[in-house]
Amino acid sequence: MAFFRSLDKQSPGAREFNEIILGLDGLSYTSVSAIKNSDVFTAVLTLSSDIAASPIMVHQNGVEEKDSDLFRLLNEKPNDYYSGYFFKFILVANALMNGQSYAEIVRDKEGTPLELIHLLNSEVYAEQLQDRNEILYRYYPSGGKERVLKPENVLHIKFFSMDGITGMSPLSSLKHEIESQEAGKRLVTDFFRRGVNLSGIVNMKKGHLSSEAKDKIRNEFEKANSGIKNQQRVVVLDENMEFSQLEINTKVLEVVNNYTHSTKQIAKVFGLPAHKLGIEQVNTSLEQANLDYLTNTLSNYFAAIASELNFKMLPYPLNLQRKFQFDTRRFRETDAKTKRENVIALLQNGIFSLNNALAEYGYEPIPNGDKRYMSLNYVNIDSMDEIQKAKAKSLPISSAGEGGEGNV
Repeated sequence: MAFFRSLDKQSPGAREFNEIILGLDGLSYTSVSAIKNSDVFTAVLTLSSDIAASPIMVHQNGVEEKDSDLFRLLNEKPNDYYSGYFFKFILVANALMNGQSYAEIVRDKEGTPLELIHLLNSEVYAEQLQDRNEILYRYYPSGGKERVLKPENVLHIKFFSMDGITGMSPLSSLKHEIESQEAGKRLVTDFFRRGVNLSGIVNMKKGHLSSEAKDKIRNEFEKANSGIKNQQRVVVLDENMEFSQLEINTKVLEVVNNYTHSTKQIAKVFGLPAHKLGIEQVNTSLEQANLDYLTNTLSNYFAAIASELNFKMLPYPLNLQRKFQFDTRRFRETDAKTKRENVIALLQNGIFSLNNALAEYGYEPIPNGDKRYMSLNYVNIDSMDEIQKAKAKSLPISSAGEGGEGNV
C-alpha cells in the first residue's frame, strides 16, 4: 500500500497525505508517522504495550480456562498475519490516536470465532440506520469490493464516546498543549542553529586584518590552546593580542527545559501517572506507583476492551457462563518478594496446592502435590456454638474431627 512507502522519496504533499488520512466517515485519521511529539509517542507506546502484554483470560463460571480456543485466539494467534501481542497493540494504539479501532470477527458455520483481523480506520464506516436502532459497518478495502459487516462481527474499540458509536481521541483536546511544547522545542533548536555561539574572542590591538589573516590566527590559536592535551595549560599571547572568555546566557533555555506543564497535561489526558512520561515522582515506591497505574489508568482501558469482547464474542447463552478479563498479576506483583509473599499466603490458607505454587515459578508438579493444607486454628462457623458449650462443660466435642481447637 502507498501508506508504507519510504517518506524520503515522496513530495511534501504526499507526506502530508500519509500523516493525515481522510476516512470514509469524514474524519481525519492519524498514521504512525504523524506521532512526532515525544510525549504523545511515549503515552501511546506505554499504554499500548502494557495492555498488549497483559493476557486476556477466559473465565468459565469464575475459573480461568488457559487451554481454551478463545484464549489462544486472543493472546497467541488471532490470524495468520501477526501475533496476539501485536493484534492487541495495534487495536489500542489506533483507538488512542484516532478515537476508535476495528477488527473483523471471522466465524465458522456454528458462529464460533476463528480469526480476528484488524481493519484500517480509513476503510470502515459505521452507519446508524435511520428510524432503526441498528448499526452497520461498511468496509471498503483498498482494491477490493465493498462489504457490509454485521455489528456482531466487528470489534469496535473506543475509550471515549458521546453516542456509543463514534469514538473520540485524547489528541483532540491537546492541540494547544502540543503547540506550546513544540514552540519551546523550536526555540531551543533555533538558539543553537541560528545563534552566535562563541567560546571566546581574540582581539588584535594593532592593524587591520584581512579574512585570510583572521582565519590563520584563529586556526593557530585553536591549535595551540584547544583540545584535551591543552587543558589547564598556561596561555601565552603576543603583546598586541588579548583573549576574552565568553559566557552564554542560558536563562531562556532553563525556562524551556524546565517547563513541564504540557507534559503533565498530556499525561493527564491519557490518564497516565506523570512518572510514566519522565516526571519524577517523590515519596512513592515502585509497588505503590504500579498499583496506582493499574487502579486509576489501566483498569479503565481493560474494562472497555473486555466489555466489547464480552458483548461481541460471547453470544447468549454462552455469556451467562463465560467472561473475558485481563490478567493483572504482573502489575500487582512488582518484585520477587511481593510475589513470594502472595504465593505463601495462598498456600497457607488452602487456596493454592503445592503444585499450584510450583507452577507459579515454572516447576513441574510433584506426586500428591494437588492436596491443599490449612491451619487447624480455623473452624467451621456452624460448629462454633457446639465447641463453646463443650469447652464450658469440659465434654468431648463430637465434631472435633472436622477441625478446630479440639484437634490441637
